[in-house]
Amino acid sequence: MTADVISLDEARNRLRVEPELIAQDEFFRGMYLLREALELIEALPGKRAEDAYDRLCQGMRVVFDRERRLGRG
Repeated sequence: MTADVISLDEARNRLRVEPELIAQDEFFRGMYLLREALELIEALPGKRAEDAYDRLCQGMRVVFDRERRLGRG
């Protein structure tokens, strides 16, 4: 399985979440935290932002693979 590569702006826009949902659901809390992480990454200069984004994506793949193996994804 390969993940599509998208820009930081596109990733941030896909993660817009309503505050009421964040309070009610663990998934949406996770999406909110991801959005916050992307905003922090965007503040980094050039190559550091790219490297941080790549590491975030790699970490997410590890989590998704583990969840799938456990039958939760």
